Amino acid sequence: MIWNVRYSDRFKCHSLIDKVWSMDNLVLAWKHVRANKGSAGMDNISVGEFEKDIDKHLHTIQRQLRQNRYAPEPVKRIYILKNSGKKRQLGVPTVKDRIVQQALRQVIEPIFEETFLEENYGYRPRKSTIDAINRVRTYIWDENCSRVVDMDIKGFFDNVDHEILLDLVNEKISDGRVLKLIRLFLESGVMEDGKYLDVSKGTPQGGVISPLLSNIYLHHLDRRLHDRGITFVRYADDIVILSEKTRDVRRALNLARMILEEDLKLKLNEEKTSVFRITTKRGLEYLGYHIFLKKIQPTFSSLQRFKDKVRYLTRRKQGKSAVTVIKRLNPVIRGWGNYYKHTTIKKKYWDLDFWIQRRIRSYIKKRWWWTDVKRIPTKQLFKMGLLTLESVMEIPRSLLWRDFAKSKRSDVSRMREIRMYGSEGGRRA
Repeated sequence: MIWNVRYSDRFKCHSLIDKVWSMDNLVLAWKHVRANKGSAGMDNISVGEFEKDIDKHLHTIQRQLRQNRYAPEPVKRIYILKNSGKKRQLGVPTVKDRIVQQALRQVIEPIFEETFLEENYGYRPRKSTIDAINRVRTYIWDENCSRVVDMDIKGFFDNVDHEILLDLVNEKISDGRVLKLIRLFLESGVMEDGKYLDVSKGTPQGGVISPLLSNIYLHHLDRRLHDRGITFVRYADDIVILSEKTRDVRRALNLARMILEEDLKLKLNEEKTSVFRITTKRGLEYLGYHIFLKKIQPTFSSLQRFKDKVRYLTRRKQGKSAVTVIKRLNPVIRGWGNYYKHTTIKKKYWDLDFWIQRRIRSYIKKRWWWTDVKRIPTKQLFKMGLLTLESVMEIPRSLLWRDFAKSKRSDVSRMREIRMYGSEGGRRA
């Protein structure tokens, strides 16, 4: 008896492979791959080189899929540094394999989207990290769910069991050739330093279809928790369980651990998994945000990474004009500001704007910031095209000036205010 038989649909989707290899679907898949760009796979053929003879390539892919002769190439393994300093493995498929993965995803993703729960925000259409963060904030601030479990799955993408994953896909799809195609991608292997490595488990991060497969895999955890009435939010393998009572979140953690170990053959990273209460001083770090009981702000590591990027782009020993440096800096300011525009502490971003402007002035003057760099007016920097976090995040000037004034109060006036009006400060309406 199949372990997940009670979740299998009575009427499954079949005869899907012809939709995968249809030319319209392949052309649409190619447009997605071209838009995402990306580096070359193990065959060293870039997206630009592949495009030179795209019609021939697409017809070759279609013929191989139709004749059941398609065989994906091994992925090229590369490493990127994580925030912790450790290295994360990525698998880069060839452009040809990315097109087939995208074509397959376009066909099967709508089938599974109908079953995914609202608590799942990762890699889904019309859902984002900000949606997940706002949902967690709503639970904490509005529904008093201040007891949380911050779960971390140990090496999730490296430990996905292929047979369990195919069983979960088979709940909705009965087309044997589609299932075979997914298996071929899972077992295509890895090329590292010119050596082929066989792969018996895991789904490579970097593949087009990997996010969908990871959602299918962890959807089993979602539905088991949902059936028990547990409040949680999941973005990929970042899972938060919330409740009003510590006892309830501990029970939910034990249930989640049992589901992961017995059904999905995964383990929790016990060192990084924690149960605690969110207060005004201790918050939850989730997807780059630090969520407290009454405020939300970027994590310290996110802020430091942003400042490190600014420092690198404004380093003095580079032979570029100030206008060129500002053009390279603006996308960093715009991207960081747009992602963190939902925070409640606004004065920090005015301080960052002031710090960035000092860096630009220092670059122009080719000297340290404390040596008379204020001679360059801020308006001149704006004329050169410099963006500000204030403008990107649409922070009201009145709010900034109020916070600035508060930060300049003397200790004596602050003590007088506390005696008269309490620790909150200021007269209340």
